[in-house]
Amino acid sequence: MAFYIVWASFRGLSVDQFFGDTEESRKRLIERRFTPVEYFKYVFEDGKLTSHEFTEGGKAFTSVCYREYLRRYSSFANSQKLGKRELRKSKLREKIGLKPQRRKGTGSDRFYRVEDNWANYENVSALLDALFDEWRDWENRGAPEIGEE
Repeated sequence: MAFYIVWASFRGLSVDQFFGDTEESRKRLIERRFTPVEYFKYVFEDGKLTSHEFTEGGKAFTSVCYREYLRRYSSFANSQKLGKRELRKSKLREKIGLKPQRRKGTGSDRFYRVEDNWANYENVSALLDALFDEWRDWENRGAPEIGEE
């Protein structure tokens, strides 16, 4: 949620000021003295994000695309956690016909373990920008659902 709301904020899809937001916290975010999660925890003390945090365009995008975002984010999160050594072991097991081992920390446990840093934010931001472009195209021409080919 932190990467999502920071992205929406930077793209003008969220309201100008959140309930717990201050000019100083906003400045710290823009100057990257807050990480996305630090900012989210500071501003949203209860950890809840509601539709009130979004502009009309932000609400429209979120209502159509949030599930697809979570799917793509999950793929990103999974790719971040499979180290080179594990990848080699996995490929070797596959090559000799053994079933893949179930890794600890799969599912939602691993989903939220993407490191909170600006490099990862930039990756997620690019993912969201691409999804937003797809949504705008879909809105403009009524194409098939987002995420379907």
